[in-house]
Amino acid sequence: MFEDLLVKISRFIAKKPGIVVSAIAIILILSAISASNVRFTSTEYKEYFPPGDKFFAQSQLYEKDFGVRADSAFIYIKTEDVTDREVLEYMLDLENNLKKLDGIGSTASPASIVVDVYGSLPQDEALLKRLLDIYAKDLLPKPTMALITVEITTTSSEKTNRLAEEIEKVIQFTPKPIGVIAQATGTPLLGYQIVETTKKNTSRMTGISIVLMVVILVLTFSGVVRKKYMAFMPLIISVFSVMIILGLLPIFGIKLTMDISATLPILIGLSIEYAAQVQNRFEEERREGKGKDEGVVLSVSKTGLAVVLAMLTTIIGFMSMTIPGMPMLTKFGLIMSLGLIFAYILAITFLPSVLIILDRNRRAERKDVVGGGKIDVKIRDKKSDKRNVKNEEKGLGILERGLMVVSGVTVSNPRKIITLAVILIIFGAYANTQIKLETDTKKWFPQDLPALVRFKELERVMGGQYIFTLVLTSDEINSETLKKSDELARYIVKKEGMVYDYASLSSVLKEFAGELPEDDSKLSVLMDMFPESQLKRYISGKMMTLQLYTDANTHEKRLDLMDNLKRDIQYFGWDGKYYITGSPVIMAHLGEIMYGSQFTMTVSAYILIIVLLLGVYRSLKRAIIPLLAISTVIGATNTFMFFLGIKQTMISITLNAIILGLGIDFSIMVSERYYEERERLPPVGAVKRAIEKTGKAVVTSAFTMAGGFGAVVFSDFPALSDFGLIALVAIVFALISALTVVPAFLMLTEKVNFNLNFKNAKTSIGQSLTPKTSVSHQR
Repeated sequence: MFEDLLVKISRFIAKKPGIVVSAIAIILILSAISASNVRFTSTEYKEYFPPGDKFFAQSQLYEKDFGVRADSAFIYIKTEDVTDREVLEYMLDLENNLKKLDGIGSTASPASIVVDVYGSLPQDEALLKRLLDIYAKDLLPKPTMALITVEITTTSSEKTNRLAEEIEKVIQFTPKPIGVIAQATGTPLLGYQIVETTKKNTSRMTGISIVLMVVILVLTFSGVVRKKYMAFMPLIISVFSVMIILGLLPIFGIKLTMDISATLPILIGLSIEYAAQVQNRFEEERREGKGKDEGVVLSVSKTGLAVVLAMLTTIIGFMSMTIPGMPMLTKFGLIMSLGLIFAYILAITFLPSVLIILDRNRRAERKDVVGGGKIDVKIRDKKSDKRNVKNEEKGLGILERGLMVVSGVTVSNPRKIITLAVILIIFGAYANTQIKLETDTKKWFPQDLPALVRFKELERVMGGQYIFTLVLTSDEINSETLKKSDELARYIVKKEGMVYDYASLSSVLKEFAGELPEDDSKLSVLMDMFPESQLKRYISGKMMTLQLYTDANTHEKRLDLMDNLKRDIQYFGWDGKYYITGSPVIMAHLGEIMYGSQFTMTVSAYILIIVLLLGVYRSLKRAIIPLLAISTVIGATNTFMFFLGIKQTMISITLNAIILGLGIDFSIMVSERYYEERERLPPVGAVKRAIEKTGKAVVTSAFTMAGGFGAVVFSDFPALSDFGLIALVAIVFALISALTVVPAFLMLTEKVNFNLNFKNAKTSIGQSLTPKTSVSHQR
């Protein structure tokens, strides 16, 4: 049925190629116009969490209740003495200029805090120093450094990026005292620089991908076509499919982020395969003397099922990314899946139309019939044919010799190959549990970004990069609850070795007054002496916070400390409700999401591919054989990551599912050819024939895939670069596995079946002879 549909489509293309080309051209023009509206943005943290995630919701609630914005900006002032009056007046001027920007809320600096408390900067230097020491100590980490916090009120990522650029300009154009350095950092500034880097990286990766595809097509495909320039048609189809995807992004409201930008070079590499298969069959039919119209019909209809099966398995790998529910992974999987679908549609419509239009070899013609209608068949030029044959033999000589060596090794050592495969699968499963996670998203970005360098410096100075925030609820915030919360904090610091200090309202009051107030009236007087902006950091309604400073700098330490804190609070006996949040808590939970999502995506891909192969083959054995080879690849890839110490990130956890979808194509192609050859050859001969004859197509497909992922290796983002490297290595493993593990397993199963059949035959002969012997003995 499907093949009949393809025949009808290809006949229409053969009759009306101009209409098809014109229609696709209109689509491409509209896509180009729409693609001009594609926007870049930084990935929002919520993109890494499923909708309604409890831990992320608590983090958002904490930010809302206590006025802590994850996207606040920080400006640090450096000079010999930041408490100098001239420097403090500069801080006030800078804050006033910043507040004029649309999207800036409140600002706070040592100078503005003193003004809030005293009304102005006091003329008495001793009093000024005293006020700074009491009220602005948190913003004076060193005598040579002061901090200005800037609250960002806009929630739009695009507006935040523009605001970051404007903050830089305000800092640049606000007059500074001599010797003062002012630099900005924080999430908005980092996001702005990430967007600019993403733009450059996207162009570079896409360009490198195209260059790699040109080289690969010249090396592997130029010997297939009769006219050398036609070797680049698959690349053109691939680029067109990417253009259509870019045109759809603004319509779907999807913006290009660091993660999503990787889809473009990968799509260029993966999309080539479908067009190459169709064009390769067309050239084959033309060389055999068939007309171009008949060649189009045969190339589209005969390659249809194999190409669609390859596309579906790949789509299964990418669509499994949507199952965990994280928005970023969902967008990535959908974009890749749609891109592959459009690439296939262009390969069976636009490409054949162009092949018909450009195939103008009219040296000789004959009449043939396709579907009841007469068509012209052009006989190729003999000199051109001889030249192409020589070029093909010259270009494929090394590859064919290499495939012969591989086939010889495989048929000679099937048991050793399967043993090695089993070892890789087992050790890979173990290695997967030992691969570390990188949940600190800042380490996914280029480490030389100015805002990130400054952020690290700020963390070193403040010493608070791993703060667990304990939000406690009580019936009333009074002297008694403050005392009990302080006892809880001191108990945790004493019990947990990773917690070295804490900050809370009680610690601030003790530092100011020397001790906690014994009654509520004294507490009220003390709290009235502090600016509201400072109090809001620790108290909101009937809630208060304990900020625990820790050394939990790994995923495992964060998980352990979270569990310990819950036990500590339960043992201590806090009467009200509570929850634990903060950056390290989110990181720890993100790691759990990554582990769970990787398992879910991998299992889903396995199940869906088995169901698909069972539906196509109606044979459990034929469905499982390709999965054995690809399981070996997953094991080898995990082993590679384990020994090189590469950590898992949110994008790399998808690789198991992607490898299943991509690499299984190679195994299917080899096993299909084996079964075809097995009808007339013994197992050894069928294996050799399958490897040597199918190997070229498998190697070409692997090279184009590797080229797409290989371009991602050149990304400035460590997370993407590692992802590209691991995928590249996985594709190489998939190629090797398809040419060794699959044939070896097929040979061994043939021997097992032969031995079983032989034993059954002997048993049957024995049983048939036994009655006759008994009768003879009786006689």
